[in-house]
Amino acid sequence: MNSNKYKTFNQKSNKFYLESDFIIAIFQSDGFSERLLNFGIYIDKDYHFYCEMSSFKGSVLNFSKSFELQIHSVLPNDLKAQISLLLSQKFSQVKEKYVLESLVITDIGSQQILVKIDGETLNINVEGDFRNYDLINKNEKRLEKLLSDLILWIENFYKKIT
Repeated sequence: MNSNKYKTFNQKSNKFYLESDFIIAIFQSDGFSERLLNFGIYIDKDYHFYCEMSSFKGSVLNFSKSFELQIHSVLPNDLKAQISLLLSQKFSQVKEKYVLESLVITDIGSQQILVKIDGETLNINVEGDFRNYDLINKNEKRLEKLLSDLILWIENFYKKIT
């Protein structure tokens, strides 16, 4: 799968833009960990998803396992409902950057969420994960729940193949 056909990067604005059929994309990185699991999932307006997943597992390069996996299907109904609710709220009161100010770790996990709202793509970047932040409004909490559930769902794919 060529993810470049689902998003583009505009150097002038320093932001990613989702192509017209897509409503949300989520990218997750473990950061520097034993498994180095990364995934990107693109979800279109019909709630079909296109997911790329990769991992590197092992402590010594010669004794390591790596894989790449692509999955195409329709999202489960509970994830569809969560996304639909967030989109109806237009992600109001969700910041574009969640940065850990009191802690500096050079390679922690992260998430990037691209959301198409009224033809524009909102770029949301999270250092660590939302559990590291005091979320104060309903939409932040809904986004945290969606990410948590989506990551758990992807983790289940990972566990089945490793």
